[in-house]
Amino acid sequence: MEEKILESIVSVFTKSLIDETKKIIDNVVDVTYDEVKQYIGKDLKNYLNKHKDKYSHVKTLLRGNTPVYLYDIYFPSKLIDEQENVISTDSITTLAKKYKYLTIIGDAGSGKSTLVKHLFLNTIFEKTFIPILVELRYLNDLDTSFSLERYIKDICNSNKLQSNENILERFLENGKFIFFLDGFDELDQKTKKRTVKLLNDFIEKYTNNSYILTSRPYSNIENLPLFINLEMKELSLEGGEIKGFVYKQLGTEKELAEKAIKSIEQGEIQYIKSFLVNPLLLSLYLLTFQNYASIPDKKYIFYRRVINALFSEHDSKTKLGFVREKQCGLDQEQFEEILKSFSFLSYFENEFVFDTDYISKKLKIIKTKKNINFDNIKFITDLKSAISLWIDDDGEISFSHRSLQEYFTALLISELKEVENKRVYDKIIDKFNTRHNLNIREVENLLLLLKEIDLYNYTLNFHYKLLLILKDDFYSIDQPDNERKYVKFFMNGVLNRRLISKDSINLFPMRTNIIRKTIYLHYPFTKKLSDYLIHELKVNKIYDYKIDQFINSKSKRQTDSTFKFVISHLEFDDQLFEEFFKLLNFEYISSLTAEFLTFLETEIIETKEFIQKVESNQKDLVDLI
Repeated sequence: MEEKILESIVSVFTKSLIDETKKIIDNVVDVTYDEVKQYIGKDLKNYLNKHKDKYSHVKTLLRGNTPVYLYDIYFPSKLIDEQENVISTDSITTLAKKYKYLTIIGDAGSGKSTLVKHLFLNTIFEKTFIPILVELRYLNDLDTSFSLERYIKDICNSNKLQSNENILERFLENGKFIFFLDGFDELDQKTKKRTVKLLNDFIEKYTNNSYILTSRPYSNIENLPLFINLEMKELSLEGGEIKGFVYKQLGTEKELAEKAIKSIEQGEIQYIKSFLVNPLLLSLYLLTFQNYASIPDKKYIFYRRVINALFSEHDSKTKLGFVREKQCGLDQEQFEEILKSFSFLSYFENEFVFDTDYISKKLKIIKTKKNINFDNIKFITDLKSAISLWIDDDGEISFSHRSLQEYFTALLISELKEVENKRVYDKIIDKFNTRHNLNIREVENLLLLLKEIDLYNYTLNFHYKLLLILKDDFYSIDQPDNERKYVKFFMNGVLNRRLISKDSINLFPMRTNIIRKTIYLHYPFTKKLSDYLIHELKVNKIYDYKIDQFINSKSKRQTDSTFKFVISHLEFDDQLFEEFFKLLNFEYISSLTAEFLTFLETEIIETKEFIQKVESNQKDLVDLI
């Protein structure tokens, strides 16, 4: 979509909406046609123009702090369903017709927020719905008694005139809106549950509208009734998507684009798959390509190159041929020292978007500890403008990508002394042990970076420790054989969730202590058992009958109005567990158990040998001097 076309589409859209509204205002009490023109032609038009301007220009790592027109760099995103079918996002009308209630799930850097901006603009262009984009993270700052309905209506109705409220109500009832609810995973835990309940209530009241919600995986929003889950499709080398993305990002720099594509096509395939299928990581690679025309084999090297590119190396080697002035007077090493401390503190406080007050409080602590002085405002300005590591969204500041915050956090942890390093890994383990709703993806990138940067301490203080805990937990289960121990391990605290409006049954592990604290290690194995049980429930109807018997006789029941589930905690005594176990395919359970135990025993031996080898090598080196 050309920028000149975008400039005029709001006027065209609101004019057509006014014409259409003539048909629905006859029965609206106390509303005149002039009031409709005021509401749509002024209030709604102002809202759409404001957000059209906001979402049509973006800042990218490749373009520094300079906003660029979205469609100058936007490469069309695609979605996939459970059957791996590819779904186009070119037309919101087509997408919403097929998926009235849609959840878009994607990892960090997969392009969810950029896709939402495109869909918002495309909605105005196609004139099918009135688009309303709700950035869910703002709900964290509201009072716990907030009304989601009032919050959404206030966005729809900027002037809050009484006549506008009547028109708005009619539009909502007639399904004129499409609501983009962006970033469910950015809600804190206390806000999530309330938000989902209020969202359910809003949708039930205004069912004729369309709703698109975005989130990272494993945020529990995947279980929201009515919503269909689609995932962001990775970029494909074979399908030409990586090539198309590169050309789109580099624009007129055709020669550079061709060299970058050649380096990708000639690179090791495992590195291409792990890095370059993700739009963010591919952008980072392009950012550093002028200085490093190769694909690194470790993620932390990737980030190291990005940081260097964003500092002086990138400035001095670009075609502009200048070094951006740093106002606060710090060099790159000093910037990084401060960023490591700031990232460490903010990450473990679960703060990923900052206001200036929060930044100032943390910088005050860091200045004292580091015995370094600088002007806070100039420091923030440098990170936003001269270096482009931070971005500013109407006073809310964050890293240009959250993974950069995790990188600096990992660097600091790797530099801690022995005792303090161990304490940090204990705190990470404690996150799994104490937080009921912790998502593996929340800490996965940090742990992968630590495994690369701080391998010995990561292995000794985290990985090996978890292996021993997992082994103790598994063999402490009171069952006569390993197969029964394996099933009982998963079933310890398992819950059954039945949709209130349906008869279907699903099993989910309730993350009790024994499951939760070592889930980072056993998840790939217990997930297979979970998938097997759920599949059998759907195929073999006798399971429904049997489990229903267990629920009625021995289990606690409760209704969760948030997700519209009846929840039953299955509390098997020995007799009931044995009845349940006999329903399973023993041969398959035995193979799962053997796979799990082989991993556990082999990993313990190899990990112990690695620790001993590192310690022995260090001793031998010191003995040589």
